[in-house]
Amino acid sequence: MEKLLTAREAAALLGVRLSTLYTWAQRHRVPTQYVGRCLRFSPAELEAWLTAQRRPASSPFEPTEAA
Repeated sequence: MEKLLTAREAAALLGVRLSTLYTWAQRHRVPTQYVGRCLRFSPAELEAWLTAQRRPASSPFEPTEAA
């Protein structure tokens, strides 16, 4: 069975503040699970969510000639 992360651990994994993670969870922007009354996060679901959130990089910056 996969070890679920606490909110503090999940925030560290995602590189966001704890308050940001709680806001995302409240707005259903990030996958969550409840164990009793405790909010928990699946590492596999967070990794999948992160992958889905990534956008392809735009083309490299190319400076234009000055007039």
